[in-house]
Amino acid sequence: MFCFCLIQIFLILSGQQMDAKEPDLTQLLPLSIAGWERTDEDKYFDEENLFNYINGGAELYISYGFNNVISRRYSKNGNSQIAVEIFDMKNSRNAYGVFTHVREEMDTSYGQGSQLYEDAILFWKSRYYVSVVSLDGSEDAQLAIKKIAEYIDNSISETGELPGVLKVIPENGLVDESVLYFHHPAWVNSLYYISDENILNINNQTNCILASYGEKKDRLYLMVIEYPGIEDAKQAVHQFSRAFSDEQNRNGISLMEDDTWIAYINYNEYFIGVFHAASEVLAKDLLKETQNSIDSREL
Repeated sequence: MFCFCLIQIFLILSGQQMDAKEPDLTQLLPLSIAGWERTDEDKYFDEENLFNYINGGAELYISYGFNNVISRRYSKNGNSQIAVEIFDMKNSRNAYGVFTHVREEMDTSYGQGSQLYEDAILFWKSRYYVSVVSLDGSEDAQLAIKKIAEYIDNSISETGELPGVLKVIPENGLVDESVLYFHHPAWVNSLYYISDENILNINNQTNCILASYGEKKDRLYLMVIEYPGIEDAKQAVHQFSRAFSDEQNRNGISLMEDDTWIAYINYNEYFIGVFHAASEVLAKDLLKETQNSIDSREL
């Protein structure tokens, strides 16, 4: 009986702890601000019904394993409207990853990174990705979205860690705003076409970075994938080699049909790939710089 009671208490306390971890998204939003009032009831969507809310854009959030999203509208004098969405992405790496798809320039006006438009503010902080949009473009609404974004930013008390794999990409020549983080194969072709198949075995246990380097006319692309273990990386590189190199030329460097070069290597638990390089030297140099960055991180 005593053991049974202990088990019951443990289950109750565990349930309370689990519930406590689920954030109340309404606590991050103002009911009213600067004369703007909430209209109607808040709407919630999860993976099961997100397609009903975002037609054509739900895949992005689902691929990062989001929890749910709250959608709230504000209006003033019954006319102008503002739409606010807060996506609970479960953890900071997912929130950051979604944000990298919308980032066009480096800015930290809100949260841990923001993208500002005249009629919209997008940012990420901790486990959240936030969108605040003026639906009519009025000057008053443009001022109000700044106040709402600031309120949400201040309501999220904690910050989140960036994916560790970011530390291994070289800074020399990097186009900062180009960095894309993901862990789903849907985004592997975002900068350079690789394959319609998941030949690199990308999944939720891998951490992937795509980034651009150099000037626009001579742009080349770096892909770094961090695997759970060395054998996982070796298998992925073997499959990649079979797809990108012929039997006589599987030395990790290839000249493509468009006269650009690719170079790739398995290095510890990483796949490193350089694409669209104007020369073999450029491809090998970026490959070597990335290896050096990995070595520096692991010291």
